[in-house]
Amino acid sequence: MEGASRGWPPARHVISSVLRPPSVVRRHPSLWLFLASLLVRMLWIGRPIVVDSVEWLRRGARFLLALQAHDWASTYGSAHPGVTNMWLIAAGLVGRAAIRGEPPSTLATTILPKDVYPALDHYIAARIPFALVTSLCAVLIYRWAASIHSRRVALAAAILLILEPFWLGYNRVITTDAMQGNLMALSLLAFLRFLHGHGRRWAALSGVLGGLAVMTKLPALLLWPVIATWALVWRGDGSSSPGVRAKTLAVSTWGVLAAMTAWLIWPALWADPADVLQKVIHQLTQVELGQRRLYFMGKVVDAPGPGFYPLALLIRTSPITLLAALAALAISVIPSTRRWLHRPRHIGLWVIYLLIFIGGMTAAETKFDRYLIPVYPTLALIAAEGGYAAWRAQRRIAPRWGWAALVIAQAVLFLSHFPDLLSFYSPLIGGAPVAQRILMIGNGEGLDRAGRWLSQREGAAQQIVASWYPSVLAPYFIGRTIELNQQLPDGFWPWASAHHVVFYANQVQRILPNGQIVRYFQEQTPEFVVRLVGIDYVWIYPGPVVSRGPLPPEVRPLDYIFEGQLRLIGWEPPPASLVPGQSEGLRLYWETLAPPRRDLSVFVGLWDEARARYVGRHDRPPTDGFLPLARWEPGMRVRDAQIVAARPDAPPGTYQLELALFSPELGRNLKVTDGDGQPLGDRLHLMSITITSSE
Repeated sequence: MEGASRGWPPARHVISSVLRPPSVVRRHPSLWLFLASLLVRMLWIGRPIVVDSVEWLRRGARFLLALQAHDWASTYGSAHPGVTNMWLIAAGLVGRAAIRGEPPSTLATTILPKDVYPALDHYIAARIPFALVTSLCAVLIYRWAASIHSRRVALAAAILLILEPFWLGYNRVITTDAMQGNLMALSLLAFLRFLHGHGRRWAALSGVLGGLAVMTKLPALLLWPVIATWALVWRGDGSSSPGVRAKTLAVSTWGVLAAMTAWLIWPALWADPADVLQKVIHQLTQVELGQRRLYFMGKVVDAPGPGFYPLALLIRTSPITLLAALAALAISVIPSTRRWLHRPRHIGLWVIYLLIFIGGMTAAETKFDRYLIPVYPTLALIAAEGGYAAWRAQRRIAPRWGWAALVIAQAVLFLSHFPDLLSFYSPLIGGAPVAQRILMIGNGEGLDRAGRWLSQREGAAQQIVASWYPSVLAPYFIGRTIELNQQLPDGFWPWASAHHVVFYANQVQRILPNGQIVRYFQEQTPEFVVRLVGIDYVWIYPGPVVSRGPLPPEVRPLDYIFEGQLRLIGWEPPPASLVPGQSEGLRLYWETLAPPRRDLSVFVGLWDEARARYVGRHDRPPTDGFLPLARWEPGMRVRDAQIVAARPDAPPGTYQLELALFSPELGRNLKVTDGDGQPLGDRLHLMSITITSSE
């Protein structure tokens, strides 16, 4: 043992030497933070695509075309207003066009038609400028925070942000939330530097950055009451700190500089500011701030209550960040422990921001968890202060690698979800299995896997797939993608003509497009399921339309003809055993021989052996009426989902499963013949089913 102890250094020294960054990293932390931030944004840059991305891509394309035409009024995109997003998307499209040697206007025009979904490389081109800019923001957040909190605290906060799954998940895509969060954090840090006496230029810079944040998304307007409150409660600790007059001037000019910045970067304001304001107010009041069909606490709701954001913050924040932030808050309110914090006064300032921002967002009826993204830089700084305090309190026990252990734990959580970072739900509340009973699940993640699976199917290039989020699925699918929620004026749902139908998690939670469609497919067994973090995100069902050629191997062939109109060519039977009250799905495969009667209904019943009574019966139109019989053309093959159900009072025994096509107008079932033309009556006996005791 003595020899072993002399030959090997203590374990803590080994860990410390491994985890201690090289001197070049310590000398140039900003460079390495930028490279690390850029790396995690660029790896697997093509996945996932979030559901709002197609709208922003098209707004960026229209913005680019309007700039080229000097049509300033047409640079209006939405009430968000997302101007910084549109500039960056336009820059990405210009870069892609330059690489391909084509005019930017040609590229922009190709992604504008509503019936054309942009290709994956369009999204990648748009994401590259976002990756560069948000990586630069990460460095600035670190550098500016270092001059306020401390270099150690700022570096810890920067690392936490790089590895915070929910924050980085939205920093990898082109929606407004992450850009808004970065710009708001920089605006607040700049103003805090002004309060520390670094000069009035920082107050001016805060106003400019605030204007950029507001032009990204309007909730950034909450910055103004935050900095006004900060100026009111701040008490300087030196002669360089601004006085009351300087703070009053800074707060009053903040809005002026923000407005000037907004006017400068949004050409729509050059053309007609009054018209822009009218459009923004109309869209906000009529669309953005109104009620939507959402899911919260196991129910479909129009407006989640005030408990939404606290719960979302608990569920979406990594345990390391959340627990460290809570520790900092607890330490800051206990006089005997406040000395452990590096900047205890700043904890109070950041809490003011959190309360004002979350309170302002709570006032709106529409609530999404991603609206919390702007709070994460603040949470990271508070958490870093908490980690610093814990380090000071326990440094005799873990002087060097206690911090590293926290970083490693955060990295493990991060890597276990990368690149599908939006699928992260805190293990503190039980992870995704619990979260799916509380929040809406899914913002596009998982659909890339569904698209790849569909593309590997035989004849995929000629197939039609209907999806709740077609713009997200289309970049990964080689065939044609259509909308699941579209209904034509005559009542027909085009998805009924699709070869496959793709359901998504938040769609099922909200029972969309309607309960009948959701029930129709949930009665069936999906062909493929995408599972992330232990829960189902995507279900792929076979659609009603069946391609010509051999039937799938799971289909049992049949050959029955119903009065020369329809041929039953196969089926997927239900289980051979049921319990009372149980229902199971079955699929029938029809081939149209001649235009069928339009009033037909499929009857599925369970007869007892004496044919004395039914112990289960169910009837509905083929495909539940979604593919009307009037659209069944000769030679067409249709997959029809039906169910067999046993009554709750059905006694145990063996029963016959019967099938018939009933015409209400004729008042009878259609006559059936076999493939050789032999009459079989008006009902088919397909199989025996045993009903067992439910005990």
